[in-house]
Amino acid sequence: VEQTRKEKAPDRARFVAALEVGLGPRDEELLEGFLRDRSKEVGRTAAGLLARIEGSAYLARAVELARTSFSWAEEPPTGLLGKLRAPKRSIVAIAPPEKELAADFHADVASIRVAEGPAGRVQRLVAVIPPTCWEELGFSVRELAAGVLLDDEPVPLAPALTSAVLRWCDVDAARELLEEHSVPALALLLPSATRDAFLADAIRYTALKQFPDMCHRLRQDGLRLGSGTTGAVLDGIRACVNAKVGVHQAATQLLAFSTDPQEIPELLDRLTVLKEDPDLSHSSQSAVRDAVAALTLRHSIHESIAHTKEPR
Repeated sequence: VEQTRKEKAPDRARFVAALEVGLGPRDEELLEGFLRDRSKEVGRTAAGLLARIEGSAYLARAVELARTSFSWAEEPPTGLLGKLRAPKRSIVAIAPPEKELAADFHADVASIRVAEGPAGRVQRLVAVIPPTCWEELGFSVRELAAGVLLDDEPVPLAPALTSAVLRWCDVDAARELLEEHSVPALALLLPSATRDAFLADAIRYTALKQFPDMCHRLRQDGLRLGSGTTGAVLDGIRACVNAKVGVHQAATQLLAFSTDPQEIPELLDRLTVLKEDPDLSHSSQSAVRDAVAALTLRHSIHESIAHTKEPR
């Protein structure tokens, strides 16, 4: 990788990205050198890897920058009743200087959309820091998720925190975020039973108009739907039929490709009954029929693998 410094930028970035295999502390020195590469693409690639090495100097610099960028402020009480209540506390942010932030931290590290200017720099910094570090700095993930004030203007931090939680697979922080923000991707970190209950509630509390979008968002790699979630999706499909708005493919595809294999037989029975519903439009019947076909194939493959005997 060191010998590729004279190659074109896209090629240098690919060589640096290859260090993801077996990434560890011994890669740190090499990646630090590529942070200052003449290509921003290469620098971003190196930053993304350094942000995943626990205890790296890169992360230490981010934590120290956060230490000077975030603080608590109390709003002085006003009026007689105000003096009887506890002072209102808010987290106040100071945007890191662009020259200091840009040298080592990149928006691509977070894989999020950030605001322009100072607010964006605050969000980029939050997305880099491991969630476990915030307690040391005097904040909780839940408190930060409510947003901060920058020059008296609110700056949302939930997307940045979500990115950091997913990168570090922090289950405790995921639970804290999910209490206030329904982000399906965070559910991947939860134990299966807890995840199923959370997703089922999230679907049931989704307005019918937003139901297809919710199903689309739930198509996460590795997500498997339990009985509670599949039941909630079916209830949503039935509500769409009753409201005569049609069955969106996002819902049937979610069932077809994300249902836990063990839940498929029961789901197939319920979908078969739904397919015969006279209120289904032609397009809705087609969507349900495709889901039944896909689930039948998945079940067949799963059964075949499960009953394959080991060679003697």
